Amino acid sequence: MIELRGATKEYDGVVAVAGVSFIAEPGTVTGFIGPNGSGKSTTLRMVAGLERPTSGSVTIDGVAYRDHRNPAAEIGVMLDADWLAPRRSAADHLRWLAAGIGVPRGRADEALALVGLQHVADRPAAEYSLGMRQRLAVAGALLGDPAVIVLDEPVNGLDPEAIAWTRVVLRRFAAEGRTVLVSSHLLAELERTADHIVLIDRGRIVADEPLADLLDRHAAPVAAGPPGGLHRRTERGPVTLEDVYFTLTEQDPDGGITGPAAPDGALAPDPRPRPRFVRAVLAELLKARTTPALRALSVAVTVVTLGAAVLVGVFGAGIGHPTVDTALYGFGLLGGALTAAAGALLHTADHDAGTVWLTRLVFPRPALTYAAKALVAAVVALVGVAVLTTAAIGLAILASHNADPTAAVSAPGAEIARLAWTVPVVAVLLALAGLAVGTALRTSAAAVTAVLGWWYVAESVVVPAIPDVGRTIAAWLPVTDAEYAMIGVRVGEITWSPVAAIGIVAVWTAVLTALALWRLRIRA
Repeated sequence: MIELRGATKEYDGVVAVAGVSFIAEPGTVTGFIGPNGSGKSTTLRMVAGLERPTSGSVTIDGVAYRDHRNPAAEIGVMLDADWLAPRRSAADHLRWLAAGIGVPRGRADEALALVGLQHVADRPAAEYSLGMRQRLAVAGALLGDPAVIVLDEPVNGLDPEAIAWTRVVLRRFAAEGRTVLVSSHLLAELERTADHIVLIDRGRIVADEPLADLLDRHAAPVAAGPPGGLHRRTERGPVTLEDVYFTLTEQDPDGGITGPAAPDGALAPDPRPRPRFVRAVLAELLKARTTPALRALSVAVTVVTLGAAVLVGVFGAGIGHPTVDTALYGFGLLGGALTAAAGALLHTADHDAGTVWLTRLVFPRPALTYAAKALVAAVVALVGVAVLTTAAIGLAILASHNADPTAAVSAPGAEIARLAWTVPVVAVLLALAGLAVGTALRTSAAAVTAVLGWWYVAESVVVPAIPDVGRTIAAWLPVTDAEYAMIGVRVGEITWSPVAAIGIVAVWTAVLTALALWRLRIRA
C-alpha cells in the first residue's frame, strides 16, 4: 500500500505540491493524472524516495522508501525511460540492476524476454526508439518481481499491441494483490486499466475515488424520447475519464510485445540476496566495466605506461643511466592524471546518463553508493597498477638488454620493492581523489577539466611561478608529492621521504572525500 498524508514539497519557498493525501490500495490499479506542472512528477519522486517532503509523510507498506531493506526488490519504479547510459547495452543495463537488487544474473535475460527485447539485448541504448526505451525501463522496474509498482507514463511511445500487453500485465498484477500506481496522459487507455483515480491540479488533489464513481458522478443529464414529444425523460448519458479530467482541471479539450506474461514465480527475487554493500559493489563494478569512457582511459593508461617503459629501455643509453624509476615515467607523468580522471568518471558517467537516479532507487542512501564506488576504484587501481608497474619494469629491463647490454636499466632489488607498493598505493589515492572531485562537480566535462587543469596547469605552472613562495607551496600539494612518491621527481622544496609524500597525498584525498560526502548529504 502507498500512503501519502499531507505531503507538501517546497523548492526555495515555491510550493510544488501542497497537502497531498491519498492511498493506493493493494489489489487495485490506481491511476494518477493531472496536467503538466500539476505536481505529478514531484509526488511520484517523493513516493520513490528521490525527494523528501517538506512536511507530511509518504510511506509504502508503512515505511518510507529509503527505509526498506531492499527497496528496488520490493518496489518497482519507472519514472524516466531515459535513465540509461547511451552506449551501454540493454543486457548490461539490466545486469547491473540485477546485481544491485540481488537477483540472479539470468533474471536480466528473463526480463528482456518479458518485454520483447531479447533479440536486441546487445544493442546500445542509444540505438533504441522511444518505445524500446520504455520497454527496457519497465523491465527494470519489474526485475525484482515487486509487490508495489510505480510507473510514470509506461505506455508513452508504445505501439497498440504493447499498450494492450501493458494493460493486461498491470491488471494481472492487481489481481495478484499487488499495489499498482500508474501515471498517464493517455486517459482513454487509463480508463481501461485503472480501478481508482487520483487527479492532481495545481499541486492539490481534486479527485480521489473509484473510477466508476467518478464517471457516474460527473455524467451529464441528456434528453431522451421523441423530438417534440410531450413526455420527455432525463437519464445519465455516457461520460469518459477525459470529460471528467477537462471539467475538474478547467481546461479546454480543443485548445510490440506478444505472448503471455511470465508465469508466477518466474521473476521471484533471490530468497537470500547478498548483503546490501556487496550488492552495491557488484553493481558499481558492472557499471564500470560497461562504461566506454572508463575502458578507454584504462587502455590509455596501459599504453602510456608500457610504451614509455619500452622507450626508456630502447633509448636509455642516450639519457645516461636509466633506473627503474625512469621506466615508470609514463605512469608518473601522465598515467596518474588519467587514473584520477577515471576515478572522477565513476560518478560523473552515472550523472551524465541519468543512471544516478536509478542507482538511488536501488540504494537510497548516497553514502553507501559512494563507498561502493570508492572500493571499486581502490581495488581496480591497486591491482591494475600493480600489474602495470611489474610489467613496465620488466619491459624496460628486457628492452634495454636487447638494445645495449652495457647501458641496461639499473634495477636494484630495493628500488623495485619500493616501487611495487608505492606506485599502486599512490594510484589508489589518485583514483579516490578523482572520485571525490567527480562527486562534487557531477558532470564529466567539469570533473575531467578540473583534474587535468589542476595537474598540468595550476600545480605545475601557476603555483611554482608565484614569487618567493611558489615552490615551497608546491611541495605540499598533491600532484607534486604523488610524482615524487612514484618516480622520485622533486619539484619544489621537498625534504621528506616518499612515504611522507604519500601521507600528504592521503591527507588531500581525505579532505576531498569529506567535501564530496558533504555535498552528497546536502543533495540527499
